[in-house]
Amino acid sequence: MLRKTHSLGAVLLCLLLSGIVLADQITLKNGDRLTGKIVKSDAKELVIQTESAGAVTVKRDAIATINSEQPLNVFTSDGQKLVGPVETEAEKIVVRTKDAGLVDAPLAKVNIIRSNEEQVRVEAEEERYRNPGLTDLWTGTAEFGLSLARGNSDTLTFVAGGDAVRATRRDKTTIYAATIRSTNRVNNVRQTSASAIRFGGRYDINFSEKMFGFGFADVEYNRFQLVEPRLVLGGGIGRNIIKNDRTVYDVFAGAASNQEFFTNGTRRRTAEVLFGHELTRRLNKASSLKHRWVVYPNVSDFGQYRSVFDLSLLTNLSSRLSWYVTIGDRYVSNPLAGAKSNDLLFTTGIRTTFGRKRG
Repeated sequence: MLRKTHSLGAVLLCLLLSGIVLADQITLKNGDRLTGKIVKSDAKELVIQTESAGAVTVKRDAIATINSEQPLNVFTSDGQKLVGPVETEAEKIVVRTKDAGLVDAPLAKVNIIRSNEEQVRVEAEEERYRNPGLTDLWTGTAEFGLSLARGNSDTLTFVAGGDAVRATRRDKTTIYAATIRSTNRVNNVRQTSASAIRFGGRYDINFSEKMFGFGFADVEYNRFQLVEPRLVLGGGIGRNIIKNDRTVYDVFAGAASNQEFFTNGTRRRTAEVLFGHELTRRLNKASSLKHRWVVYPNVSDFGQYRSVFDLSLLTNLSSRLSWYVTIGDRYVSNPLAGAKSNDLLFTTGIRTTFGRKRG
């Protein structure tokens, strides 16, 4: 009986020691060590799951050595993929691969390390973006603003809008809408001072890393420009000039067909060319700037043109809520008699987001 007990204890001890040996370990340049399971790493940071502290993120340049007994997926900047337990030696990483044995690569060229579980998750996410379902991958925003006054004059201004976007590696679909209505009452006489609705959609498809094509449809009702409605169909090509973590800047050009129906029965149908740019700039952790400007020169009536200008400042209040300030201008060079060329709109309110951004 005693011999069996000793045998059982030896087995348990071996299992325990095996668990310790099989754990991944990183040693920092200051001598500290972290033991657990390496989850992932990029060129800047490494994440290791520890038993006592949970997931710990460590800067790569603070790491002296990496050792793992679990197979890791190692990707280098020159396109090489190595799979197996790893250890670092001086300025290189050595991978014990199943088929080729020991294979080393310069540590400076290693830009991605993933555990098998993390690699499966990433591949599933990539497949989701390559072949999404019709209702998959949608994210978007909804905006609301309200201004109310009571006293010698009663005023009420309501603005609302939003968009929904589905972006994949090959294309992007966007649906958008906005409305404003403002009324005031003086001496029991009620008047509408602003009334407009705009909505539409756009489809972008990537030709290459920098070039893309697009098509769009815009509909606008504007009571005080006497437009009910304006329908614009168009498309063109664009180029991405800047794309990094803080800034995305695109320029584009194309052509459009513009049909306008006015409240007095007048109809206009014109051909237009278009050119413009779009900028998204993250100012800091909480704030970002968005700007879009498109000019539509009229090729059916030379010298006439339209312009669409939007500028928004967003400040995050939480992960889902933000405060926004928007300036929008809609200009037409040839309005009907009794209508002004410019509609300038300043709005502010609360924006909420929905959907899950790609992580």
